[in-house]
Formats: sequence, structure tokens, C-alpha cells
Amino acid sequence: MKIHMQLNELIILCIVLVLNSLFIFGILKATSYTEDKEGNITDKMILWKLRYWSVKYLGNHISSPLFFCSSCMSSVWGFVFYFSFYTFSYQHLLIFIFYVISLCGFNSFMNRFYND
Repeated sequence: MKIHMQLNELIILCIVLVLNSLFIFGILKATSYTEDKEGNITDKMILWKLRYWSVKYLGNHISSPLFFCSSCMSSVWGFVFYFSFYTFSYQHLLIFIFYVISLCGFNSFMNRFYND
């Protein structure tokens, strides 16, 4: 099996990667909230209850790739985002592996500019 991508397919894949990263940082921000020392919740964003519920019932280990860590979120949200644009095939599955690694690296780079 030969994986062959043309330039226009690679450009589209890069656009999907950037959109996926923006989506991840949007989820990260929309689900954020802060707790003070007494445990009172302040600075709630519109979807803060999703993160709160996730931590309360699923724990930090499962919540991290869903709502907390932009690099960790690359695996879950990368899968959802990638396969909503591409069909599920062996070729796309192999490309997806490199896509997630690239998305994780790009999110790690972008995280330097993200202040939460």
C-alpha cells in the first residue's frame, strides 16, 4: 500500500489541522472555570459544567483528554475532527497517526501563547 498525497490534499490537511487546533482551544476556554481556596467556583465560562461534571464523575485522568490539556485533547478531538472530514480507510488511518502527532505538537506550540 502506497500513501501518496498531492500538494492540494496536504494543504487541505494543514487547514483541517489548524481548524482542529482552534476548536480544541475553544473547548478548553469554553469549559474553563476557577475555584478559590474555599472551593467556590468563580469565573465560569459558558460550558463550565461539562468540565466540572467530568472531573466530579470521571476523574482527572479521563477528563484531561476531554477538557483540560490541549496536547492530550489532540487524541480525542483530533479523532472526531479528522474523521468528520475524511472517510475511515487504512490510508486515512495511517495519515491520522501523523495528524495526531502533528496536532499535539502544534497545540504544545500554541499553548505558549494561550493564557488561561
